[in-house]
Amino acid sequence: MNVSESNSESLDDLLNNLRDIEQRIEESRIRGCVMFTDLSGYTAYVDRYGDVAGRRRVQSARECVSAAADRHNGRIIKGLGDGWMLLFESAQEAVLASVEMQRCVQFSQREEINPIKLKIGLDYGGILEDEDDIYGDVVNVSSRLTDLCKGDDIVISRSV
Repeated sequence: MNVSESNSESLDDLLNNLRDIEQRIEESRIRGCVMFTDLSGYTAYVDRYGDVAGRRRVQSARECVSAAADRHNGRIIKGLGDGWMLLFESAQEAVLASVEMQRCVQFSQREEINPIKLKIGLDYGGILEDEDDIYGDVVNVSSRLTDLCKGDDIVISRSV
């Protein structure tokens, strides 16, 4: 056996292993609805009223988001400063939770002069889940949809 045959066989083995790994990764893909939320006007609010008042607003909004997610088969994956990334089993549950979250945030600020708005973006599809985080195009799209929101918008993709 010459050196090139040895390297070729090794490369073939590696490529076969790579295909097996890629197949196992694809088989582990789950389907779900990813939600991103963001508190619109939060930075201006903190500039005007201070960090403590801003933190109270975030905590109040988090309680609304968490409670609605719990009621609609969703969960917070991680906090993102003045927003959250969530995962829901179904798009329908995510939409229902979105409306509930916004109503709760609005109600919690009913006596405020400068209320903060909750922006929400939703996308549905295949997701890679790894320990306590999720990955994939669905995550990227839902984040970008949130960026398109103004005020209390809920922006959803066609897949929802």
